[in-house]
Amino acid sequence: MCPDLRPEPFGLGLPGSGPVTIGIRPQNLKLDPGDAGHTVDFAERLGGITYVHCSGPSGRSMTVEVHGDSALEAGTKTGICMDETDLLAFEREHGTRLRPG
Repeated sequence: MCPDLRPEPFGLGLPGSGPVTIGIRPQNLKLDPGDAGHTVDFAERLGGITYVHCSGPSGRSMTVEVHGDSALEAGTKTGICMDETDLLAFEREHGTRLRPG
């Protein structure tokens, strides 16, 4: 099981205020078979890595990088977890990356 994230704003300690867009790189996400909050849409099997494309309950998609040749099939239920320190924040209006202050 993955640890629970703190509620927004994820404890990022960002400077200023205003709307932000939160992102994370696929290699910083992990699949959590103990949770079933996401559905595998498809998997790109590239030999040494597999990109698993998933949809969440809200309909938003996420891509998870898995090392090796994953055999996950479309329709498989899985969870996705992350370490909140891997989250990236961007100022919404101009897309400027925000770094903790």
